[in-house]
Amino acid sequence: MADELLSRIIRLENEIQEQLNLEQERANTWLERVHTEEQVNLSRINSEQKDADRIALNEAKTRAAEEAAAVERDENERCLQLESLDNKELEEVLKRHLVKILPG
Repeated sequence: MADELLSRIIRLENEIQEQLNLEQERANTWLERVHTEEQVNLSRINSEQKDADRIALNEAKTRAAEEAAAVERDENERCLQLESLDNKELEEVLKRHLVKILPG
């Protein structure tokens, strides 16, 4: 009787261990699949972000070039205006600036 009970307990323990092993294998398989899926997702996200960064950089470069061109146009116009001033007008402009710069 005791031998039979002991054999049954051992058999049940073996079955439980086998079920645990199978469950561990399924969990490992699931974990590997999820890990692979997430690597693919991360790769896709990285690629999308690189594309978005490249587009944003190109847009920023375009805006900077447009702003630089506008500043250059404005300054060219100002230079032309200053070049068209006669000496008397230039002296007046110079005096106004010197008063602000020099003490007393």
